[in-house]
Order: sequence, then structure tokens, then C-alpha cells
Amino acid sequence: MRSVFSLIIILGFSLALAQSSAWAIDVPCPPYCTIEWHDLGCGGTTVLVCPSGDGAWLRVRVLDTSKRPMVGQIVTASLESGCNTYLCSPIRGVTGSDGWGNLRIRAGLDASGGPACCTVRTRLFCCGVPLYDSERIWLSPDLGGNGAVGEPDRAIFLTDLPSSACRSDFDCDGLVGQSDYEIFLAHLGHSCVPISLEGLTWGSVKALYR
Repeated sequence: MRSVFSLIIILGFSLALAQSSAWAIDVPCPPYCTIEWHDLGCGGTTVLVCPSGDGAWLRVRVLDTSKRPMVGQIVTASLESGCNTYLCSPIRGVTGSDGWGNLRIRAGLDASGGPACCTVRTRLFCCGVPLYDSERIWLSPDLGGNGAVGEPDRAIFLTDLPSSACRSDFDCDGLVGQSDYEIFLAHLGHSCVPISLEGLTWGSVKALYR
């Protein structure tokens, strides 16, 4: 009887140990995870964002404590800054079979209050575990921070031309000039607001989503 009781105790302990081990490896391990910024400006130092999402973005790989890829996990970003950041949509991504996930950034900055740069603190989380915490200078052709790059933004830019205004120095050479204007023009008309379909043909509507 005693041997049967001992066997039950051993089996119970083994099961509990197995379960605790499974829980231990089924969480992200920050030292094994990879965080990469892509399409940074100014030699890889500055985050240039656009409401249409064709600026800088993040690529993340999530591994657990056994260095195994974590599949189907949601990675989210939170932002803190001294300026108003206009987010068109939450910054998040889902990991694939290799543990990699992409986080696109569709955003603008309200830089209408002055020529200074905007420093943004970016933090990434997965399963409640903090993976990344860093500060960088952010720039955006959406200088008014309303989700669209248009004539009001051009007006702000032109007031900085020529000057050393950081908010419009998109190439970070210390002077707002022609090259910065060309960068601005490349994003002119980009937005994250709904597109009016009035006056469009069905063919042109389909072209918008190709």
C-alpha cells in the first residue's frame, strides 16, 4: 500500500514539474528575441513615419526560453513622446512559423508648435512581456499630425525653408533645403483617412487596392 502511495506521489510530482516546465518555456525570452528597425532615415538614426505606412517599420522575432520560435503571437508597440503623435492604427504584428512578425507604422506628428525635433519612446510587448524600450528622433511629412500630408503641411515646411528647423530637416544635414523638399514631395497626398469614391470609376477604385 505504501509503495502504491509513493508511486502516486512521484507521478503527481512529475506531472506538476512537466507542467511548470511547459509554462516556463511558453513565454518570450527578451535576450533571445530580435528587434530590427527598417527603412530608417538619416543614416539609420531617425524614424521617418508617414500616414500611408511607407516610412520606417519594425521587424521582430520572438523566441521562448528554449530559443524556439513562438508562432501566432501578437506583438504590440506603445509610444510616449513630448509631442502629439497621430496614430492611424495600432502598431502591432503577428509572428509567423519562424517567429518573425512585421509592425508597420502609419502615423504623423503634430510639429506645428515649433521647429524642434520630436523624441519618441517606443516599447514593444508580447504576451505581456516587455521586449524592447528605446528612444529615437521621429520625423514626419505630416507636420500637422492630422493623418494626411497636404497643403497645410507644405505651408509649415515652407516657413522652415531655409533654416535649421529640425522638424523639416528630413535628411538630417542641419539645414532645411531642396533635398528635404524632395522627401516631402514624395509623401505629398499620402493619408490614412478614408478616400472619397465620388467621381471615381470602378476601374480606378480597384486600382487603389492593388
